[in-house]
Amino acid sequence: MPPDLFINQRHRKEIDDELDEREAAHQKLVARHQALFEATETLTADSNILGSVRWNVTNIRHVVVNRIRDALSAAISARLNIGDVRLLRAG
Repeated sequence: MPPDLFINQRHRKEIDDELDEREAAHQKLVARHQALFEATETLTADSNILGSVRWNVTNIRHVVVNRIRDALSAAISARLNIGDVRLLRAG
């Protein structure tokens, strides 16, 4: 085998090895990118769920506060009515 051909084959082997290493590194990066993308999708979905839960809790809190206020108003009105009846009876 002529020396030039041997050098060219050796050089080609080195280039092929380097290309294989680069391809493997690229595949690792692609896999990492895919994992990060999936993690981001999961976090986004979790964030949306938490936002919905927060919104529901806020609404429930407003409903409870309104019901308590209405109950207190009714109790105060009933108490005042009882007081008015007593005043009328006394008068």
